[in-house]
Amino acid sequence: RFRMRSCRLLQGGLVVRDFVPARRRSDKVIGLFDLVENVFYAPAGGALAGYDYVPNLYLNYIETDGTQYINTNYKAIGTTPFAFELKGAWTQLRNSYQLFGSLEDGKARYDFGMHKNKVWTLGATLSNVTADTNEHTFTGNFTTGVMAVDGTTVLTDPKPLLANATRTFYLFNRQNANGGVTCPSWFRLRSCKLTQNGTAVRDMVAGLSTNGVAGVWDRVEGKHYPKSAGSNFTWGYGYLETDN
Repeated sequence: RFRMRSCRLLQGGLVVRDFVPARRRSDKVIGLFDLVENVFYAPAGGALAGYDYVPNLYLNYIETDGTQYINTNYKAIGTTPFAFELKGAWTQLRNSYQLFGSLEDGKARYDFGMHKNKVWTLGATLSNVTADTNEHTFTGNFTTGVMAVDGTTVLTDPKPLLANATRTFYLFNRQNANGGVTCPSWFRLRSCKLTQNGTAVRDMVAGLSTNGVAGVWDRVEGKHYPKSAGSNFTWGYGYLETDN
């Protein structure tokens, strides 16, 4: 029994196999993907023929350095409950960070982040929780006004339903009313899930694209989202585990 994150084989100093854990999208079989051959290996051993699959390379995390953000291409609907779940950790603590959000002409604010070293959300309402660099699960509902950290409610701030968003959500920053960004984040992300009226509209996990670019893989759309700006993400592999 063994838990593996990666396996690289070299011949004469050259990499001939560079295996990482992967899940084939077509049938969700978990196995290994060889970054040298671009071939998926199923648990039974042999390489599968054909190119009708997209490797779903889940990562342990992706990490920003304050320059990157991702456009999720989703606009919140104000007439039904809109909620989020984020798993990860800030890697630097600063005065003002946005982990995601959109600013609607300075009024209807769908955003979440850190301000003055406090966890904040729901139109810049501050909780009493001091931000830290430990890993947490952050959840919030922009309709009920309830936010929790690791399952413990830290803020209840009910608000009337907001207007439909005119701006798409950015991850690791906030899209402002003029389309710009102003509040970058230094953050190590494992996953981010957005729900509208109880239905997942984005279910994003750290992942590599078919050509090895780090970003997030949305399990709702079956689509990879790379950075929209900035330098490349740093990242860490996930793992697979055998059961004998």
